[in-house]
Amino acid sequence: MRVHLLFIPAHRRNVFMTFCNHCGKPVPDNAAFCPGCGSRLTPAAPNGAYNSNAQQQPRVQVPQVQTPPTQQYNAPPAPDFTKPQALPMNYYKFAIWVQLFLGALVYAVQGLGLLFGFWYEAVSGINAQWFYLFFPAMHIVDILFGLLYLAMAVGAVYTRQQMAHFKKNGPDLYYLFLIAGMVLSFLYAVLQGIICSTGSGISSAIGSLVGSGVVLVLCRIYFEKRRSMFCN
Repeated sequence: MRVHLLFIPAHRRNVFMTFCNHCGKPVPDNAAFCPGCGSRLTPAAPNGAYNSNAQQQPRVQVPQVQTPPTQQYNAPPAPDFTKPQALPMNYYKFAIWVQLFLGALVYAVQGLGLLFGFWYEAVSGINAQWFYLFFPAMHIVDILFGLLYLAMAVGAVYTRQQMAHFKKNGPDLYYLFLIAGMVLSFLYAVLQGIICSTGSGISSAIGSLVGSGVVLVLCRIYFEKRRSMFCN
């Protein structure tokens, strides 16, 4: 860039000189090109002197960042939540208020009757002592099953409490109670039929076992659907 020295005395113009803005060499006044590097000289600034040490800074073009268009966000639709319907609990109420209480009472009476011998008199009108004279092995069987039936009575009460308070093991205890009752009734009928040589008791025990098995399957299906309720 060429700078004209205006309004300066001639004897002091050697202090202020015109320099090339490319190579820094002094150039004569009104020169269009630099004698040192041959670069074209730009006109001098209209106001003030030019500092030769200052170099013109290149102009930096800042790239413009394009903002992406705003995308409209559509929220996903809320899931269609349907409140589960409450399952009927009629059989559950029957089991804890009738079946288990009644079963405990029946097993307790039957167990005491077999232990003390009044079961035959209450059912068949036969004196127990006279019956044991003909079938002494039945006396041992009656004592053993009498104790087992008393244990079943206690188990029925305990199972009822677990079921009533919705304990986790309530349904499993209920299944076990039903299975134990089936097995004891079948074994007693079979032993009685073998000792007393009566085939009718065995056939009726088989039919009762099949019917009890069907009831057990239905009870399991019923309570497994309600398994989540037993969480205490």
